[in-house]
Amino acid sequence: MFLAWNEIRRNKLKFGLIIGVLTMISYLLFLLSGLANGLINMNKEGIDKWQADAIVLNKDANQTVQQSVFNKKDIENKYNKQATLKQTGEIVSNGHQKDNVLVFGVENHHF
Repeated sequence: MFLAWNEIRRNKLKFGLIIGVLTMISYLLFLLSGLANGLINMNKEGIDKWQADAIVLNKDANQTVQQSVFNKKDIENKYNKQATLKQTGEIVSNGHQKDNVLVFGVENHHF
């Protein structure tokens, strides 16, 4: 331990840079995890507002609503109540800035 402290005292710049890089990497991971968590909750909030008893997804959809696609003949006469989900991806612009949006919803009074 004595040799380690001597090495740190002699090479302050080297160890300071190492600590700085590790701090920046941990800060980056913190920001990315917060961003991912926010995006997940944003999509989940829209689905929670439907107050549906169940939502059926395609088995190949990787548990995401955007990738779940059914043919009408696949779901006809299988469920008592069903609501079709319509979705579209668009680019919205105000002249200066462009944003990607995903709009999805069901017809009113289906649930």
